[in-house]
Amino acid sequence: ITLKNLIVNENGHTVQLKDWEFEGYGIHVEDSKRVIIINNETYRNGPDPQIMPTYLMGTGINTYANSDVLIRNNISHDNIGGGILVEDSHNVLVDSNEVYNNDLNASADGWWDGGIWLDGGYDVIIRDNNFYNNLGPGIEISNEDFQNPYGYILENNVSTNNYYGIFVWNFGTNEWPDSTILQRSNNQFTGNSIQNIWIVDWY
Repeated sequence: ITLKNLIVNENGHTVQLKDWEFEGYGIHVEDSKRVIIINNETYRNGPDPQIMPTYLMGTGINTYANSDVLIRNNISHDNIGGGILVEDSHNVLVDSNEVYNNDLNASADGWWDGGIWLDGGYDVIIRDNNFYNNLGPGIEISNEDFQNPYGYILENNVSTNNYYGIFVWNFGTNEWPDSTILQRSNNQFTGNSIQNIWIVDWY
């Protein structure tokens, strides 16, 4: 599957079917192999105006249960919800994307979306991306369903002027997870309005 040079916008504004998880995606790829998502722009996807509490948020680029994935040189902005989601996937490279001005604040429902949200799976590299001006965490990494993920690499990313630079949760520690789970180098978490680095053991 190759999705390239697309402009995807204005999806899901009137979504209300939370039980069906219809959340207003720009791009959505699920249960697929050899996925390439490059040079796309996704914006203004998700319920608008945002209605809380509903448990509904949109996503610019939503990927779930995939393998051998490249997400490169995309711009995801001004969505009601996350910029990029990588969930329960493996052998993934998220490289050189720009994610900004997304409304990630679902705190009325007790959670946050992320500029990029990585959850579950294994062998995922997030590299050379720029996350800024998001209303929530620029980067979010979680173990929501206790799947024991491993092989995450976070390198050369910039996360600035968000509410949080990075939010890490459900790894059973208030410190960085073990290096078998998450390796990190040369990332910048600066100038975020609430906290640059937020790590909680359970959430």
